Amino acid sequence: TEFLKKSTILFILIGLIINELAVNTIDFAFPDDVKGIFHVGVHKDDLGVVNIEIFDDGVGLPDGVNFDSPDNLGFTIIKSLVGQLNGSCEELSRDSGFGILIKY
Repeated sequence: TEFLKKSTILFILIGLIINELAVNTIDFAFPDDVKGIFHVGVHKDDLGVVNIEIFDDGVGLPDGVNFDSPDNLGFTIIKSLVGQLNGSCEELSRDSGFGILIKY
């Protein structure tokens, strides 16, 4: 049952992260009802590290908004949730849109 408890907490945290990013994508990435892609990819590497890649192909972050900025509530929430996973997250370099890579 300990494994089940840990798994449940893990999936809740991941679900909250994906939900926060999905809501931000809907609200900001595709203005004027423009259609686009919201992608979530998960894989475990050879060292057993789980990698979750989440990105969209929307308009990207506006000037002055930085993923590492502590004054952005949504990004602060995401980083806090990733911290609860004992993981790390980094902004993905993309030609368009916004993306992050979470590792735990």
